[in-house]
Amino acid sequence: MELMDSIGPLPDINMKLWYLDDGSFVGPRTAVATLLSVLEIKGPLFGLHLNTSKCEVFWPSGDQQFLDFPPEVQRITEVAGGAELLGAPLCGSDAFFAMSVAKRIDKISDCQNRLSDLDDPQVELHLLRSCLGLCKLNHIIRTVPTNKITKELLRFDVNLRHCLESLSRSSISNEVWSQATRPIRLGGLGLREASRSAPAAFLGSCNSSRDLTSRLLLSCSLPFHQSNETSHVEREDQVSEITIPGELDCRSILSTLLPDNQDLQIRKMTQKEIQRLLDVSLSLHIQDSTPSIRDKARLNAISTPHSGSWLRALPNTNLGLVMSREEFLVALRLRLGIAVFPSSPLLVRCPCGQVIDKFGDHVLGCGSGPLRLKRHNALCDILYRYLLVDNAGSRREQCFSSESNDRPGDVFHPDFLQGKAAFFDISVRNSFTNHFINSCSTKAGAAAEAGEVQKDLRYDSDVTSTGASFYPMIVETYGTWSTYSLEIIKVIARKTSVLNKLPVSRIVCNIHEQLAVRLWQYNARMVLDRLHLVCHGE
Repeated sequence: MELMDSIGPLPDINMKLWYLDDGSFVGPRTAVATLLSVLEIKGPLFGLHLNTSKCEVFWPSGDQQFLDFPPEVQRITEVAGGAELLGAPLCGSDAFFAMSVAKRIDKISDCQNRLSDLDDPQVELHLLRSCLGLCKLNHIIRTVPTNKITKELLRFDVNLRHCLESLSRSSISNEVWSQATRPIRLGGLGLREASRSAPAAFLGSCNSSRDLTSRLLLSCSLPFHQSNETSHVEREDQVSEITIPGELDCRSILSTLLPDNQDLQIRKMTQKEIQRLLDVSLSLHIQDSTPSIRDKARLNAISTPHSGSWLRALPNTNLGLVMSREEFLVALRLRLGIAVFPSSPLLVRCPCGQVIDKFGDHVLGCGSGPLRLKRHNALCDILYRYLLVDNAGSRREQCFSSESNDRPGDVFHPDFLQGKAAFFDISVRNSFTNHFINSCSTKAGAAAEAGEVQKDLRYDSDVTSTGASFYPMIVETYGTWSTYSLEIIKVIARKTSVLNKLPVSRIVCNIHEQLAVRLWQYNARMVLDRLHLVCHGE
């Protein structure tokens, strides 16, 4: 840092740390007070204007009036119960830790409770997950032992659950809440519980700082329980095995959340690695404890790659990523397994004559009315636009040949791979029909894979005989794409990236977000259309 370089060596300062414009210094009082004065003088030359009223000085013993420092500098004394650094309690009594974290949670909860004023559940969920969720506490749960703030973390989780109930306009059962706290890639909403994630965060912090802590202890004169004859090598080995206060309690908590033997290597893992173990453990527990075949099929479907892309898509009108309030609420309830049709002792029938179930399974595959075709066409339009970027000769509904009116694909590309023309045929399959629900409960994507085979049998040989390629692209109603379809989307992304210079991974995400939003948007519209009939008795 140029400012510190200009000041020169500071032999009396034992430690100096900077995080952006926040600095922390440890040393004799006179040395730290002198450094503060120098920063006030030289700081403005480098754009750093010191706000002494926000500076804090602390030492756990001795005269705590700190007469060497300007009067506006805050004195952290034993009377206050402890000290904070960068917004997190650093040391003090258990009551001080609890009080400090409680204040932080009160501020977060106040912001969370204001989300409902937006009256836009799509935006509310984005903000709740990305701005007002666990991320607001992460720096605290990485520095404070979990056992000191258990009650405060549970209070945070309760309010987080209340916010989900508010934005979903639904009562959230324990089972639904457990699903919602899973990451999106595992079928949840990404609303992590602080009480469950805190041990992973604290242990990850301990593991990442253990080497630094060991070096600091080796360089100081802190007493050890070894004899005076203990060698430096023996001392270094023992320091490398130090246990940070609160670490054992967190490891004990994690042992109750993880299957046997999975906690053995936690001492070497990062927070992310430990959290992944917790996520997978919770996901397997939910899947194994679900007795319903339908729920098993649903959980399988929403845990597949990119099936939750509509939840990650930032609302953007120009990209077609905005869902109406009603559409998003229906889509959210479908994902969480919450009934979308009112329970009634009387059988409610669809215009096609079939009974409408409370989860809308029949509705999502019903061909009565125009919405199923519109859903299909909306997905085709997205694919067509990306293929058009690669080749202006791409067309919709291209005939098989000049001598035939058969259309084997929804989109035609004249030169897709290896100089061959390509026909792309998109289809949406309902994984909750009687024909597929059992297979989908044991294998995710079973309906999509079966649809792919069916399309190949119907068109592939005829298309390939003309020198073209046939690509069936099958997606299930809850967003599961066949494995082959996922690979084709990657190829389309690679070809598009050559022209627009964006990373392939970003284009893959863009395609899936647009496809997923359109799919769930029309799923919701199909439900809302039938719900109108049910509510009005038509």
